Amino acid sequence: MVDVSVIIVNFNAFEFITKCIDSLREHTKGVTYEIIVVDNCSTEGDILDHLSESDDLRIIKNKLNRGFGAANNMGAALAKGRYILYLNNDTLFLEDTLSILVTYSDASNEEVLLGCKVLNADMTLQESIFLFPGLRHIFFESIYLAKFFPRSAFFNFFAPSYYEGTKPIETDVVKGCFIFLSAEANNRLKGFDEDFFFYSEETDLCRRFQKNIGKVLFYPLTSIIHYGEVSTGSYSWFKFRNVAESRIVLFKKWFKGVRFPVVLLSQYLGYIIRGVLNLIAGVLTMKKQLIVRGWFFCKMLFIYPKGKYRIQE
Repeated sequence: MVDVSVIIVNFNAFEFITKCIDSLREHTKGVTYEIIVVDNCSTEGDILDHLSESDDLRIIKNKLNRGFGAANNMGAALAKGRYILYLNNDTLFLEDTLSILVTYSDASNEEVLLGCKVLNADMTLQESIFLFPGLRHIFFESIYLAKFFPRSAFFNFFAPSYYEGTKPIETDVVKGCFIFLSAEANNRLKGFDEDFFFYSEETDLCRRFQKNIGKVLFYPLTSIIHYGEVSTGSYSWFKFRNVAESRIVLFKKWFKGVRFPVVLLSQYLGYIIRGVLNLIAGVLTMKKQLIVRGWFFCKMLFIYPKGKYRIQE
């Protein structure tokens, strides 16, 4: 049995995934690992033109884009490692992070799900951890108050990302670009909930881990680079639509009774405010990007995913 199964879902970003794997191989020395790449029906080329299977690398090619969570689950089903690392294709290793986290997890007397410090390409801090969003967080996010009080956990559920200490701390959710947990725990959770096609799946996974298995921890003593949104684009309708749908799935699953329509109304209020402000700013400044962004927020008001969702008991 290898120590870590690294599962990477890919969609089109061939240049990034090759650099990701190269950096993992370069820096990982102290543990054994396997890499399982699940290509989610890339449309801009063939993954096999960029990567080749080897002793440490297995490639799965999907004929359909099954979504981020489902593709990760496909990789996990083939994993042979004691631990699983769900890793985004647009990340870079800077040190032997796998060995560090295996050593920490092996020494822990309880099950832990770990996230590490995440950096932008310019080495500035990226939001790495956050609280499970409550009703007030969704409301404050909707009316932009969270941006005025970024370090306040009362207003902003990303406030824990500003932690500057060096000791591991408990949190609610770690960023989905890097999630490290034992294979046993992942099997108990049955991996990602495939009702989430793209976005919010890490929030749900961490929430279920926290409630049923152990602690979600932020480990700040090792870090990776995460470029972000190389598969979706910052201003694509694919991103905006899936953010809207995944939020509703998350709310439906975790906000019971009257809390569900209340949080949904808060979310829609945010779309109205952001849509109007971006459209006005775009017209006044003649910036197409703001107009498109405003239009997308308005379109999100009419998004409601079809299907059945598992309500969390």
